[in-house]
Amino acid sequence: LLGLLWWSNMLLAAFNLLPGLPLDGGRLLRAMLWAWSGRIGWATRWASRAGSAFAFALVGLGVLRALGGELLGGLWFTLIGLFLYQAARSSEQLEHIRARLAPLRAGEVMTPATAATTAPLAERVDAQASAWEAFLKLGHSRAGQIPVVSHDRLVGVIGRRDIQAALDAGPAAADVTGRAA
Repeated sequence: LLGLLWWSNMLLAAFNLLPGLPLDGGRLLRAMLWAWSGRIGWATRWASRAGSAFAFALVGLGVLRALGGELLGGLWFTLIGLFLYQAARSSEQLEHIRARLAPLRAGEVMTPATAATTAPLAERVDAQASAWEAFLKLGHSRAGQIPVVSHDRLVGVIGRRDIQAALDAGPAAADVTGRAA
């Protein structure tokens, strides 16, 4: 039993080191490409493409196995390939969002505070912080909005619509309304 567990873990480790996002090997590939080129967006794009290519190969292998009579094994390979493909695409889309939001300040994206603004100040972002930081905090917020402060004074809030408007205003527009929930 221990020998079987050891081999299973070794196979899983080898699979995880394949060079394509979202696998750890894809993260290593992205890091090496980023170190070589100095451009994280470019490195992420190519590591995501490598992950997508690997995912298509898994789907193809799954279909071949299913046609060869191994229906359950083929379905398993196909489902893993589809999952990896979706995760690789998500990694690339998230990089597009980061590239668009990182140069923007939270104060440029926010909706100004009014007397009716009620937002818990426990999880907040400074007006000079990047909109990317606000996006990340918004993803963890249960309130659906993040207060924006300047010198410990509430100056506005950032919600999903504010982030979407910032993304729509630029060349790297992407739909994040479902992912920010």
